[in-house]
Amino acid sequence: MATLTVKERILRLATHRFAELGFQATTMRSIAARAGVTLPTIYHYFGDKERLYLEVCIATFAPRAERAIEDQTKSAASNERKILHFFVGLCTELLENENFFKLLHREMIDQDDEGIRLLTERCWTAAFTTLASAFGALVGSEGSPIDTTFAAMALMLGLVEFRRKAPYLHKSLSRLYDPLTLAVFVLNTTLPAVNWAGVVDQAA
Repeated sequence: MATLTVKERILRLATHRFAELGFQATTMRSIAARAGVTLPTIYHYFGDKERLYLEVCIATFAPRAERAIEDQTKSAASNERKILHFFVGLCTELLENENFFKLLHREMIDQDDEGIRLLTERCWTAAFTTLASAFGALVGSEGSPIDTTFAAMALMLGLVEFRRKAPYLHKSLSRLYDPLTLAVFVLNTTLPAVNWAGVVDQAA
């Protein structure tokens, strides 16, 4: 395994700290101490705390968005399979990558409007637009691909937020928290006209 550069080590440790504590509670001094570097070294690479946080979020979210765009634009699969693949991938990140989930959650509640705008434009807008294009072929003249995409993504985030509460609401809900099952549940709820179980069978 390749040795991390100083910048990569700072970024990795900062990702964990920001995910655990949020922007306000994380100090540059604590990141420097954990990374085994001086404060001037962090400022040399990242400028200030706001820039470091932005770099952390971009490094965490951008690869997921880039993969989604590539899948949607280069795959010869049907729109149904492209959409399913996107949501299974997003579910996997949200359920299995704690830093991804926590940073996304903190981004929505901790960030100011300008920070949210910047991160959304850098990491999410292109993927959202590409996904909406795939939905557009499925919703028909009565539906809105933008609304459907937004509803599906928002529902998924909300369901993941409830993952620890779900079994206490009703024990049967624990069955949902598998990436494929949760993705199909979200898509069945937001676009029930498509036979998503059939799409799963075709993909198997």
